[in-house]
Amino acid sequence: MIEAELRVKIRDLMASGILPRDLPPIKRTGPGEGIPGAQMLIGEQPDQVCTVCEARGPQVAYIYRGELFIVRLHTDCDELWQQERGVRPRRSTSEQP
Repeated sequence: MIEAELRVKIRDLMASGILPRDLPPIKRTGPGEGIPGAQMLIGEQPDQVCTVCEARGPQVAYIYRGELFIVRLHTDCDELWQQERGVRPRRSTSEQP
C-alpha cells in the first residue's frame, strides 16, 4: 500500500474504533502489584499481522488493559498513526509519494 492509502485506512480504522484514537495509559507496576496495566512491546512479531497494512512482522504492540485487544503495527504504520492522531506533525507534501 502507498502512504496515502495507509492514511485513509488509518482514519477508517479510527472511525470504526478498531484503531484507538489514544494510546493506552501506561502505568509502571512492581512485582506483586496485581494485573499489569497497559503495555507497549517493541520487537518483531513474525507470526502476527499489522493492524493497518495487514502484512506480517509488526515491530510495535500496544496492549490495552481491559479493552480486550492489542494493536500491532510496523514502525512506519505506527508513525503514520501518530501523525493521523495529531501527535506528530505530518511530513511536508514534497516528501510524500
